[in-house]
Amino acid sequence: MVPILGQYRLSKGQSSPSPIRGLTRAERLDLPLVYEPGSSWTYGPSTDWVGVVVSRLSGLTLEEYMQKNIWDAIDAPNITFHYGMC
Repeated sequence: MVPILGQYRLSKGQSSPSPIRGLTRAERLDLPLVYEPGSSWTYGPSTDWVGVVVSRLSGLTLEEYMQKNIWDAIDAPNITFHYGMC
């Protein structure tokens, strides 16, 4: 958990100090950067962005796209990608 995102949410009148709990995908995509690009690293909404791009380009969810183009291609039917955030 990145405390500054919790503080940001509280400053916006949101009741949960958790940086992402209870947010919709659109709200997660609207969170501010924690660090300048290249200066540090933390988990962020990158998978959300990938999901949006893949969905718009392919018409599939990120999980469906990965199943069709990765797991099926390498004959690994028991692998999946389940996106979910706390």
